[in-house]
Amino acid sequence: MTKVGIITYHDINNYGAQLQAASLQCFLQQQGYDAELIHYLPPRTRIRVAGTLLRPLLRGKHRVFSYEWAKRQLFRRSIQTMARVSSPALYTSTQVSQYCREQGFDVLVCGSDELWNFTNYLGYLPPYILDLDLQPGVKRISYAASIGSYAGNPEIDDKMRQALQQFHRILVRDQHTQEFIHRLGLEGDIVVDPTLIADLEPEPPVDQDYVLITGGLSPKQRVNVFSFAESSGLPIITPGNAYPGYEQYHRLVTPQQWIGLIQNARYHITSLFHGAAFSLKYATPFACFCTPGKERKIGFLLSTFGQQERMMPVDAEADAIDARLQQEFPSDYSQVRSRIITASQNQLLDALHAYAEAA
Repeated sequence: MTKVGIITYHDINNYGAQLQAASLQCFLQQQGYDAELIHYLPPRTRIRVAGTLLRPLLRGKHRVFSYEWAKRQLFRRSIQTMARVSSPALYTSTQVSQYCREQGFDVLVCGSDELWNFTNYLGYLPPYILDLDLQPGVKRISYAASIGSYAGNPEIDDKMRQALQQFHRILVRDQHTQEFIHRLGLEGDIVVDPTLIADLEPEPPVDQDYVLITGGLSPKQRVNVFSFAESSGLPIITPGNAYPGYEQYHRLVTPQQWIGLIQNARYHITSLFHGAAFSLKYATPFACFCTPGKERKIGFLLSTFGQQERMMPVDAEADAIDARLQQEFPSDYSQVRSRIITASQNQLLDALHAYAEAA
């Protein structure tokens, strides 16, 4: 059985990150591969997580601390429940390289998410682009990796080029990343996010017929969104975000409960890439804000499925939100969606099959 190690964002307080990681691991496992998420925890991410706990504690905000602590424990348990994660925590490139050699992986896969956005707070982290000291013969593949808002840096670009030249196949999530790969003199193909290629058994809510609101919202957006939501006469649920002034609608849920809420919502209003992705997956009526910094990746996702008209300007008012939510999916949407997803599944499987044939 081909042994596959996956390196991606997975142990953070983020629904989309955990779900994309678990989806990729589960899809490969369902296809007969011995796949696991490598438990790579860069120290900078640990510092950031610790900061969300220490800040309220030091400021005497014990209720906030209790909430953040509960959320951290929920996400920590969830990824272990949804996916197979290697047991040792690895903090450095050297540790990751050694672990990969010891485990004898045949293939390493990095992705998805913005793993290659090396100008964010994490900086250049070699494991996320498989820039590792491995035994000869290990195949490197990326799946739905993205550079996000990365605009290029000569020194980092050179490191990325050298790392990517060792890849057996480069599969990326968006056109922006594909164009960057081409500028490096390499080839890359576009695939959909892994949350779309696997089913993680969403946990259905007891609620029915509700408005779901997810993602960060500005004060003005909150006014407009809740103006629509409250005028609809439907119950309102806001998992993941306790919006100031609307805390009564908030609940803390697991990732599988989160996607269950999206799947069963009457309407979904979101500012999140993965909020849009799961709405597309389940054909849930939704509207998505054109959030600065996310407009490129969300716009490309929506256009891939022919749903770009669901994108809203950041200042969209209640009537504009309602208009997008009332749009119906085309009669052939399920066939179109299935064709797009199957093509991405096949691209990944072809890359893995090519390894097996070469071996």
